[in-house]
Amino acid sequence: MSWFTQPWGLLGLLAIPAVIALHLFRRRYQEHAVAALFLWEDAQRAESAGRKRQPLRRTPSFWLEVLAALLAALLLAGFDPLTGSEAKHLVAVLDDTASMGHAPRREAVLKALEKEFDTHGRRTRVTLVRTGARPSLICGPAALIPDARAALANWNPSAPNHTPSSAIDLARELASDSEILYLTDQGRDLEPSIAQDVRIIGVGVPTANLAIADARRIKKNGRETLRVLVRSFSDQTESTTLRISVDGVELANRLIELNANEEQSLSIPLPAKSPTLQLAIDDDALIVDNLATLHPPMDRRVRIAHVLDEKDADSLRVDDLIASLPDVTPSAIPTDAHLVLSHAPAMAPAWSLVLPRNPSQGDEAEAYVRGFVPDLAHPLLRDLTFEGIVWTRANAFTLPGAPLVSVGEYALLTESLIEGGAVYHLNLIASRSTLALSPDWPILLSNLVGLRRASLPGPRAVNLVAGEYIELRRSGRHRYRLTGSSIEGRALFAEDLLRIENLPPAPDYTLTTEEEEGSQSWVFAVNFRDVRESDLRRATSKQTPPYLKAKELSSDRYAESPASRILLLLLLSSIAGDWWILRRSRHT
Repeated sequence: MSWFTQPWGLLGLLAIPAVIALHLFRRRYQEHAVAALFLWEDAQRAESAGRKRQPLRRTPSFWLEVLAALLAALLLAGFDPLTGSEAKHLVAVLDDTASMGHAPRREAVLKALEKEFDTHGRRTRVTLVRTGARPSLICGPAALIPDARAALANWNPSAPNHTPSSAIDLARELASDSEILYLTDQGRDLEPSIAQDVRIIGVGVPTANLAIADARRIKKNGRETLRVLVRSFSDQTESTTLRISVDGVELANRLIELNANEEQSLSIPLPAKSPTLQLAIDDDALIVDNLATLHPPMDRRVRIAHVLDEKDADSLRVDDLIASLPDVTPSAIPTDAHLVLSHAPAMAPAWSLVLPRNPSQGDEAEAYVRGFVPDLAHPLLRDLTFEGIVWTRANAFTLPGAPLVSVGEYALLTESLIEGGAVYHLNLIASRSTLALSPDWPILLSNLVGLRRASLPGPRAVNLVAGEYIELRRSGRHRYRLTGSSIEGRALFAEDLLRIENLPPAPDYTLTTEEEEGSQSWVFAVNFRDVRESDLRRATSKQTPPYLKAKELSSDRYAESPASRILLLLLLSSIAGDWWILRRSRHT
């Protein structure tokens, strides 16, 4: 086993030949003849122009200087022949959910870790794992305690509710069978498998809290409305003030009185073309759920046109469904529509839902009431049940593409992806079927509109909730740069679709293209909304040992030698002794 934790420190041994060289090559002084002793003064001795090799004088000062150089090199190298240069390794998992952002809970985490640092000594090496959908290290592996303190100073938990399982698994890999700490305010809700080999340190104390549970800008029929939901997580009556601002200038405020566990919804009309709005309620236990930023929503309306026969359009209630779907606009011109319902495919980039014409002869159609086989993994068929449906198909209707719904050997719905668009063939004779009378038909059309909206160029949304991802669709390959108050600039590259996940709450994310022909930018806000984290009454401060036998911290060759204090004391003694000898010789 090595006696040195930092072998590169042995380079300090080069100081020993340097000390010897200084004693060999001393300055030579010129001799001056004087007529009387009173003319002799030490301060007036003239030095020669250079140095000359002299016999080595093995004085006590020389040996003390050599000893000091040797001790300094051993100290830098972490010399410790007794313990093999081993150090304790502390692995701690930090609950990164937003409720841990409550100041007393965060302070309790810092105090608990400081206690562990003091218990195991300054040689302890630290690995800090942060929970999340994708766990990450905020310090380490095996970092020094000062580095751990610096990382903890910048730790600001703000993630929505999530399981710590993946972070615990990562900690197990790093801990090498030693003890793992998990610092959380929700220890009692953990899975039993986690508590088997993890020491849980509870840092939560039940606290009342108010939160903006929801905030959105809704645009309908050319008018925009601000809807805000404020919720109480308290067992008694609370009051707060909702403030609405633009660029830091308060435009309006509302006093809100909330009973225990009550929520209130506010609907406020907005002027046309309202700019970015900042919402805030009074500061309380948790700050992150008191704020919201709402940018002007993107125009993601889907234009729908239909050129179906009048009988089929009436049977499918097309006009009524288009009017009821949110963010959908009817279009009288098929070439200007995003989605076309017709008896023949439309020109790309429009998407098409193609249905057969009603056959003139009864034997040209066939009806089914059961045996439907849908591809439920496809988003177009999400939430469809196919229960109680009479489905009549046209025997002569051709369905190209991949089948999504089949009955026996026949396809009833297919998908064809073409460049710049998609075509869905629906073999349904509407006037002879009951699909339009079941909930499955409006769900199917709504899913189709959702798929078409997701394919439109530009951002999917600009007002997001923590846990959602920024998504931007643009044709071709592009380079982007993401900036914001909570992150440093990040370079990104994507083809057709850019998706950015796991961003912390912040009001001012800006995504900018990096292109020679000109830049384009989009502004996003990520607001925190999670009632499970806003409810600070569900907390515990209990410490729970692992179910299995408690483990000790593992020993690793990380830190400085435990003999460093002795070496440092000897080094200081050598320097002080050399200084005392030289000072004494000058006065004798």
